[in-house]
Amino acid sequence: MATIKDGQRQIAANQGELGAGVTVDNVDISAFKSSYDSYVASGGSQTAVTEVDNEDSPYSPASDDAFIAANLSSGAVTIQLPTPVDAGGRKLYIKDSKGTCAPGLKITITTAASTIDGASSFELTDAYQAVSVISDGDEWLIY
Repeated sequence: MATIKDGQRQIAANQGELGAGVTVDNVDISAFKSSYDSYVASGGSQTAVTEVDNEDSPYSPASDDAFIAANLSSGAVTIQLPTPVDAGGRKLYIKDSKGTCAPGLKITITTAASTIDGASSFELTDAYQAVSVISDGDEWLIY
């Protein structure tokens, strides 16, 4: 039995199956199918958002961080990626969450032990800009 929540109801389905014609309170719930499929495919977990600002800078992502939302309203933010050797296959998503990024007010992403696509750092300088990185065990790659 697996469940999903739409914010108001909990919907249960046997063996991961949701299909057309299934209803809850006389409402066809087939519209939930793609969300449900994504939920099941991810092992039933959701990605938590870690919010950081200038006071947290430089920020070193915790081992369970996946999505880092940087708020630059109090100043620039630096994200210090962990060594890629200890993080093979790990993915991180970093975003200007408030749209305050600009060339003079940026998010700088660094790594002490390696490179990010061959460079020592990467900068986000545009409002709402984001970047996804993955460790290949030797360096961080932008994807």
